[in-house]
Amino acid sequence: MVMGMARRNTAQIKAVLEEAKRLMEVEENVKVSVRPLKTTIATIRFSSRGVRITVSPKVLNLPKKLQLYVICHELAHYKANTPYHTTSFWNELRRAFPNPKALEEEVLRRVMA
Repeated sequence: MVMGMARRNTAQIKAVLEEAKRLMEVEENVKVSVRPLKTTIATIRFSSRGVRITVSPKVLNLPKKLQLYVICHELAHYKANTPYHTTSFWNELRRAFPNPKALEEEVLRRVMA
């Protein structure tokens, strides 16, 4: 049962990733995985070996629109080529979400509840 749930969760977040890649105009291969994270709900790593997003299982409990926001948030880091929330990062994120800070607050409110 747990294995089936893990596969379903992975399939769910992979579908969200594909939609996020379309919204953020990312053509590169991006891998996504679900695993517990201690201090955040999502991370992205990009290097010569590729792009990998890791999301907390908590993200899977969010409505799809907020899951999409979380993945787009990580892809904005990739597009802006920075791990920080710089002006270029926010500009990239605004391409998909005109008011990203409101969604950011909603995600944090729901995850911390």
